[in-house]
Amino acid sequence: MKTQISQEVKELILEKITAARNITLIGHSSPDGDAVGSCLGLSQFIPQDKNISVVLPDDYPHFLRWMNFQNLITIGHYEFDKSQRLLREADVIFILDFNDETRVGKLSEALSSSEAFKVMIDHHQHPKDHADVIISNTASCSTAQMVYDFAEEMGFVNRLNKDIAACLYTGIVTDSGSFKFPSTSARTHEVVGKLMETGLESSEIQQKIFDQNSLDRLMMLGYVLNEKMEVFQDYGASIMTFDQADKDNYNFKTGDTEGFVNYPLSVKGINFSAFISEKEGMTRISFRSKGNLHVNEFAKEYFHGGGHINAAGGRSELSVEETKAKIKELLPKLDSYIK
Repeated sequence: MKTQISQEVKELILEKITAARNITLIGHSSPDGDAVGSCLGLSQFIPQDKNISVVLPDDYPHFLRWMNFQNLITIGHYEFDKSQRLLREADVIFILDFNDETRVGKLSEALSSSEAFKVMIDHHQHPKDHADVIISNTASCSTAQMVYDFAEEMGFVNRLNKDIAACLYTGIVTDSGSFKFPSTSARTHEVVGKLMETGLESSEIQQKIFDQNSLDRLMMLGYVLNEKMEVFQDYGASIMTFDQADKDNYNFKTGDTEGFVNYPLSVKGINFSAFISEKEGMTRISFRSKGNLHVNEFAKEYFHGGGHINAAGGRSELSVEETKAKIKELLPKLDSYIK
């Protein structure tokens, strides 16, 4: 379903953009292809007579570093003061691919206290009311797809070119699981068709995203699947762990474990997968599921998290092994999250 915006809201946004001098776009912590692609793509749809910046709370994977416009990005982990200043001095802030200010970590206070006019564009369930305009479409496969819809609605789509299309395609293909997730719709393929009309080579971009593995990463994947994955056939579940010692042993780089959580779902009968890892002294969990198993609600209830029905995240104050033990104890409850 196409994301639609009322005429009143379109006029308000256009008025604020026209009057603005400084416009900042911000994505969520642990930025993925959708967050980065949406921010970079939308940055170029906006009229270019503005001071445009992109803020990401922390670093993003190396396999996303081929996109253009990355000179606009400031990473909060490395340039915290500058990131705060960009949020504080912004006249308009676009909040992309998250719907809760806590998803930007240490930048949450700067974001919430900014006096900028805020526009949220996001496809996650249960959006919180923390923006002046909330554009939410939980039926969309990605925020990048919504950014294209936004550009159409606002009359900005005539600025679409091959470089912008590459950013949006990256967001769409990564968040849709290369078009295999249930959220992939006729509208998704319609938008991709429009992107490809710019001369976009989809196979080339897929190679840049998915075929840039280091030997360390492949060895890491083999180790996790062989040594750190436990399967619970009675519950159709799998749990994997990856702690700091494992990261040190395999020369871990940001983004190296991206997608690992999906592998157990390729096993017949497995409908739930959890990947537990350490990041900056905190235990993080990625959840994935198949069918009508709502892992977003599971993550919200037990692990301070949320997300999509079949893809969610959370965190734990316990150690990696203690978190694994807690999830194991909760496996009998999974049936209650099938809706």
